[in-house]
Formats: sequence, C-alpha cells, structure tokens
Amino acid sequence: MSRVIISGASSGVGKTTVTNAILSLLEDVQPFKIGPDFIDPMLHQYVTSKPSYNLDSYIYSEETIKYLFNKYSQSGVSVLEGVMGLYDGKNHDLENNSTAHMSRILSAPVILVVNANKQATSLAAHIKGLIEFDPRVNVAGVILNKTTEGSYNYLKAAIEMHLKIKCLGYLPNDPDFNIKERHLGLMQASEISGLDEKLLKLKEVATKTLDLKAIKEIAMTAKPLKSEPLKIDVKDIFEGKTVAYAKDKAFSFIYQSHIDLFKEAGATVKYFSPLSDKTVPDADLYILPGGYPELFLKELTSNTSMISTIRELVKNKKVIAECGGFIYLTKGIHYQGEFHQLCNIYDIEIEFNNKLDIKRFGYIEVKDNEDTIYGHEFHYSKIKECHESNMAYHIVNKGYKCGYTKERAIAGYPHLLYYSNLDYFKKIMED
Repeated sequence: MSRVIISGASSGVGKTTVTNAILSLLEDVQPFKIGPDFIDPMLHQYVTSKPSYNLDSYIYSEETIKYLFNKYSQSGVSVLEGVMGLYDGKNHDLENNSTAHMSRILSAPVILVVNANKQATSLAAHIKGLIEFDPRVNVAGVILNKTTEGSYNYLKAAIEMHLKIKCLGYLPNDPDFNIKERHLGLMQASEISGLDEKLLKLKEVATKTLDLKAIKEIAMTAKPLKSEPLKIDVKDIFEGKTVAYAKDKAFSFIYQSHIDLFKEAGATVKYFSPLSDKTVPDADLYILPGGYPELFLKELTSNTSMISTIRELVKNKKVIAECGGFIYLTKGIHYQGEFHQLCNIYDIEIEFNNKLDIKRFGYIEVKDNEDTIYGHEFHYSKIKECHESNMAYHIVNKGYKCGYTKERAIAGYPHLLYYSNLDYFKKIMED
C-alpha cells in the first residue's frame, strides 16, 4: 500500500506535469486526484490506462476517504495529485480540506513541487516554511520544476545544506510539456493535439532527470492504512436496472467512482453521445453530466434527432442533468454573440461569460427533500432568463436555491457526489 502525494508549493508550479511524468515512469501505479477536479483524472487515465479516483475531505468523511483509497489502491504505488498549493483550502485553518489535510488523513508522505525558475538561496527558505508550517505533514522530498541541470545542482546544494530533505530531481522549462488551459481548467486529454508525443518526450526527459528509485522509497515509508466497510450497503439494490450516461467530448465530467458504485449496486451502465448518436439506449435512469457543451454547439444543435429523443425521454424516464447537462436541457445558450437553441425542456436561457461565476463557485451542501448531499459548482455561464419555479435544491451553506424539476427531470448546476450520502444514492432511481 505504498503511496505518495505530489503537491504544489502553490497553484501553477507544474504539479500536473510532474505527476504525469511520475505516473509514466511507474509500471505498477494507481492514480488519484485530491479535490473535485474532472480534467486531471482524465490525463492520469490517459497516461496509465487506469481510472483515476477523486478523494475530497470536504465532500467525504475521513472513514469514506480511507475506504475509497483502500478499495482502489491495489497497485504497487498509489500517486495522489494534490489541489492548489499544499495548504490551500476552504479557509485559513489547518483543517481546511487542503492537500496537507488529506496527507494527514491518509498518513501519506508529500513530495513538494516548486517552480525553480529565477530562484536562488531564498528557495530553501520558502521550502523550509512549507515544511515547518504544520509539523504533522510529512514533506519528504522536493522536485524542482522549470529549471536547468546546472541551476538544479546549484539549488539542490542550497536546499540540502539548510534542510533535512532530499531533492528528487527536476524538469526543464520545456514548452512541449505544456498543456493549454481554458475556462474550467486544462484541455481534456481527448482534445489535445499531439498528446502522445508530448507524453513520450516528458517520459524520456523524466527518466533522466527524476530520481524514481528515491520517489518509490518515499512512497514505501507509508504505513498500512486501516479502513472499515461503509455502514450503508448498496450491493445489488439496482439489480436488473440500467443507467445510461451521456459521454462524449461535450459531456465528460463523470466520476469513475459513480460508475463503479452503480455497478456494485447491480445496475448495468450504458453510454450514449448527444453529439453523434441519434437515439439513446433503453434505461431506467439517464444522466447528463457536465462538460463543454458550449464548445460543440454546432454539432449539438444540428443533431435534432437526439434533441427530439431527449424531449420525449423526460416525460417517461428519470433524467438527472448536471451543469453542462443542465444547459443542454434549457431553451438555449447565448454564446459569442449568438443564441443557440437546445432541447427547450426548461424555459430557461443561459448566458456564457468569460469569467467564473464567483457567486456560485465552490463546495456546496445540498438539501434535496429530506436528504443532504455534498457537491460543488464551477461554471462560467449563468441563467439569463428563467420562467421555471419548481426548485430542486436548497444550498444550505450558501443560502440560495437552484436546480429545477420538470416532468421526470431534475437539472441544475450542482455536481453531486454520491459517496457523501449513500442514502441519497439508494433513492436515485425514484422521482
């Protein structure tokens, strides 16, 4: 049960690049992502050919985190990519659901990634502060990013002179390693041109510049992690049922743990594409996840057969739509100066903006009838006009209502995480 967390000293230092380099070098590895991110796990899966699983200490209890980690960490080394900077979380205390917080829950050593460009001795002081800020966090090594071999050796001498920490190598500042960003984060793996070539070059360089043996030795210092079975058993409760997920380049924000959970509950999971399919498979529950529908409006609006199918579907079958899926069910979206008509199930018009809707951003505690479930919102669009009144969710921790029910559909911006309340999950097939 070897494990190690790759954390940035701050956001933007290249921890995703370093994580993918390490994943590419390890032959027997299981990736994880700390936090609710959808896109980094897609890259992890592309590199390793294994699903990457999200762990989140705001969303899940410590018992659930340990259960999920042990459930999926069956490979030789588990590598967890952190979120933001090491101590960055929902607030400024040390129980703030940060990467450091997660490292304590999992008793996992941390390898720190720092941007070494234009740095000198002060870098050692910066690292020292991060190590000593919370002595309960085991910062066991450091990787210098965006530097040269000569600068690395110079900085390594300073760090190891003043600190009892091992430098584990470096990566150069090579633009070929960069993955373009856009709203909501990095580009999806399926959309990155020349990704295979980028990853091959990254692996070739990392083979020479990272101390893989030392990284593995740090991971092996983690002690066995005890966990208990979850108190709520879902085994075979959906035996004979079928769940159909929309899944393509427009709708891809899907947690693998949810797919596994449905299968564990006995359901058959199928997929369909609103971009290219003309109809949907027969199922008891349909889920339209988030993604980037605004980038594929031409394809979505021209697939009138699928739009007609979805319009009829909500009359007879349970449909859940989140964020991008919610947008798809509305009247349409104002995007780049044009209005694009979509399914028109909800009498709602959406407007896309070039900035995050900060008022509806972050972790949420959702009240749905008698159940409370945790999730998050993260979107650049917002409702421009709304003529619907049947509200679905009460966001308890932020004091607003959102989401709408209509016929057999429930749709809104929140992404809900089922492992935060398995009682909610058990009733998910119901209206």
